[in-house]
Amino acid sequence: MKSDWVVLSISSLALSLFTLSFSVLLKRYKDIPSIFYSLFMLGASLWAISILGFHYNLIFSEKTIWLKLTHSFGLLIPLTLYLFVTRFYEDYRFKDIEIFLIIATTFLLILVMVTDSIIQKALDTSYKIGNLYIVYSFLIIFIFLLCYFVLLNNLFLIKEAINKIQNILIFIGILLSSIPVLIVDLILPYFEIFSYTWLGPLFTFIGIICFALAIFRYRLFNIPIITAEILVFLLWYFSLFRMLGSLKEEIQINLVSFLISFILGILLIRYVTVEVEQREKLEELTKELEKLNKLRAEFLSIASHQIRSPMVNIRGFIELLLHGQYGTIADKAKEVLLKIYRNINDEINLVNNLLDYRKIEEGKIEYNFENINIVQVVKGIYDFYKVRAEEKNLDFILNLEKENIVIKGDEEKLTQAIANLVDNAIKYTDSGFVKISVNEEENNVLITVQDSGRGIESDYLQKIFEGFERGKTDRKIAGSGLGLYIAKEFIKAHNGEIWTESEGPGKGSTFYVKLPLQ
Repeated sequence: MKSDWVVLSISSLALSLFTLSFSVLLKRYKDIPSIFYSLFMLGASLWAISILGFHYNLIFSEKTIWLKLTHSFGLLIPLTLYLFVTRFYEDYRFKDIEIFLIIATTFLLILVMVTDSIIQKALDTSYKIGNLYIVYSFLIIFIFLLCYFVLLNNLFLIKEAINKIQNILIFIGILLSSIPVLIVDLILPYFEIFSYTWLGPLFTFIGIICFALAIFRYRLFNIPIITAEILVFLLWYFSLFRMLGSLKEEIQINLVSFLISFILGILLIRYVTVEVEQREKLEELTKELEKLNKLRAEFLSIASHQIRSPMVNIRGFIELLLHGQYGTIADKAKEVLLKIYRNINDEINLVNNLLDYRKIEEGKIEYNFENINIVQVVKGIYDFYKVRAEEKNLDFILNLEKENIVIKGDEEKLTQAIANLVDNAIKYTDSGFVKISVNEEENNVLITVQDSGRGIESDYLQKIFEGFERGKTDRKIAGSGLGLYIAKEFIKAHNGEIWTESEGPGKGSTFYVKLPLQ
């Protein structure tokens, strides 16, 4: 183990593990699984450094110190990994032996550090093992087997795709990195084969890659900021490593390079942090919006079945009463029934608007296009509202240029859209007139609904066709604010246009509907 690339690789690995450990701990210090995950990564980092120290005689002149540290951290790695996976998956089936594992690990740690029963003496590139080395090895292998079992068991239990992929990556990473490490750093030394112990930390790269994918691609711990932090720390490390190993004439240039990378690294972490925080806020708002949409859907479902159905039945019985199906009714009683009938009809229209709004938003509105005489459609609307206009003493005018103008459309939807305009005109006009006109213009038919009513504020004209919008003059009159929005959507579905004009409050308004001819 005399190659510089090995030193660079293991030290980079240790730095990455160390950075990952503290990044997770700092951001999720209240989360128990994250704490044990951080300790697991920290143990792996210190273990890699200890192996490097043993082979290169770093700091301590006595190699046995590094060797004992290596085997001490080697004990902590499987224990913290076990505590992490059991807390992460909330799998406590081995809770009874957990205390035993902690006590046994602590006991063996003491034996490693203060006795020669596990590690006797370090030589140049090898070492002498003690009588209890086999017990030490058995405990580590046993804990890893428990980890494999917990991970594999949860692999079959988890149903969500993202969580299953996370579990697979963690399992593969731990399996493919731990088995080679156990062989070269635990089993082979028992047979006095020490030539490959330095490979142990390099095998952990497999685990790092799998954990990195679980964290960054599939959002384990939900900490994407760690990516930028690890890259920045590695950039700083290599810049510093290059500066310290450079010649005297190059040290100034490399120092400037290091300072630039340091400043850019800080800016990168700051930028990524802000970006991630904004994205997380957006995700939270999206979740809240989904909840509200779900509540709205539930409300509209209730409106459809629990409110609309009874009102339709009541309206049906009132119609039977008004038509004398249950005998002659006095004129005063008939007037009261008419008022009830109209109020119920308004409420049914309100519920219908809510249901249509939901269908439009979900893209579930169905259209039945066929050849229709739009003039007859407008005539039918005029006849329906004639009585209501007379009750308010309004001049109700119908101006038809032709008796027959055929277009391609859904008669029910167009009737609802135009009727809404006429209904609003009568509703918001206290005196004067309401005029409906149908004219043919080139390849279009233009339907105009004009009134002398309350008019529209200029600032409201821009948003009058938006859902749940109502003007200041509208709020004293019952309504949902959905009628014009639904009318606009129905007209758009017919490749038509709808707009309005008004000179202001008290000066009336005019609504226009332009539809293409057949």
